[in-house]
Amino acid sequence: MASISLTRPPFAEASNHLLPNGWCVLSHPDEAWIGRIGETITRVEGKVAALLEQGAKEFQERVTEPGPEVWVYKDLGAVWAGYQISVDGREVGRGVNLFGLHRKTEGWKISGIADTQAKLGAELEQISKVAPPSLMAPIDDFLQSMTNHKWEKMLSYCLRGGGITNSRRSMDLLVSSTWPELIARLKSMMDGSPPRLVYEILFDIEARVCGNIGFLWTPFKMDTSGQTTNKGVNIFTLVPISGCQDTSMPIS
Repeated sequence: MASISLTRPPFAEASNHLLPNGWCVLSHPDEAWIGRIGETITRVEGKVAALLEQGAKEFQERVTEPGPEVWVYKDLGAVWAGYQISVDGREVGRGVNLFGLHRKTEGWKISGIADTQAKLGAELEQISKVAPPSLMAPIDDFLQSMTNHKWEKMLSYCLRGGGITNSRRSMDLLVSSTWPELIARLKSMMDGSPPRLVYEILFDIEARVCGNIGFLWTPFKMDTSGQTTNKGVNIFTLVPISGCQDTSMPIS
């Protein structure tokens, strides 16, 4: 936030903290946006540049309540935090961000962003820490569709334009994929295996919900023929399922 505040575009320093191919979804009263993080920064640069051209002196975004709250598992992290945007010291927006992060050799990088914003002058909606059935249903159906090899149905639960950033620590891989690319890869991996052989089980789920943005931190295990073969954690953002970051490691 400091890298895009009290300075003029372009925000060169911001790139030090980001994975530009990760995913961002914005749910604001005046706009909805989903795309790559790098594209989102370019849009923010354009908006701030326009404000300054219109006579504004300074733009600032900073962390406020609620939070921040932090989750970490191996090379995966999540931060849920309120934020405030001001122009020349006057508040022009407030909301909640969810940052997903992956740790690389050079440090933590933001690999996913979900952002909801209140109407100007209004308070944020109350934060819920309970995952209601309406929030869990698309996740459960998404995973069940994978188990049953219902690839098109699996894709139907995903917001067009979003995707996933996967960490595979055993292979030192960090890959960002669109939802169709992910499903094509899963289909290829499971080609020749019968449905209901592989399934993903979630447990110890933590949730945060504000307005129409939902966040789930979901430890999981992958079972094949009843034997656990892989463990990890997912981060899901939902408007419906707009983005995911995860990490996993095969069981030795």
